Amino acid sequence: NYYKKAENEISSFKLEDFRHADALNNFISQTYIALKKYSEALPYTQKALKLAIESNDDEEMMDANYNMAIVNKNLGKFEQSVSQFEIYDSLRFKIEDAKERQNVANVIEKYQSEKKEQQLKVQDSELKRKSEQIIWLGVLTALLILFALLFYNRYKLKQKNILQTAIYNQQTLATQAVLDGEERERKRI
Repeated sequence: NYYKKAENEISSFKLEDFRHADALNNFISQTYIALKKYSEALPYTQKALKLAIESNDDEEMMDANYNMAIVNKNLGKFEQSVSQFEIYDSLRFKIEDAKERQNVANVIEKYQSEKKEQQLKVQDSELKRKSEQIIWLGVLTALLILFALLFYNRYKLKQKNILQTAIYNQQTLATQAVLDGEERERKRI
């Protein structure tokens, strides 16, 4: 009853391109099949099949062919029933194949994205390693420069100390020479 009400509502609006009219007719057909009213299911099944073919909807065509096969079988049209089951099977395999292809494509896409992520992780770790090497190289260079400056400063202090010692020794010698000269002068006087 609800499907028929929906069908009446749709037909009252005169929506010719109602997208799910084939599904609605399939549902009504399935309801009549469940009630074992096959002759009443036949026009809805035929209409569903026609609409599904027009809209090129494989899933609805599959359902309509299945319903048509059941209706024909129960109405004694066995050859037509077998033909409808064959069409149903071919559509089912086509749909399953399309789904499997989509699943394979999804798996391949997922694999490729994970592969790219791994490559990015490797690149990031490589960049991080190089950055650490550069930092350590900078620290080592700074330490070498510091040691060189300290060594140079120590060298300058030693040179200054040697120079002061030499100046002191020379002053001491000069003072001694003056004292010696004065002593000689005293002796002479």
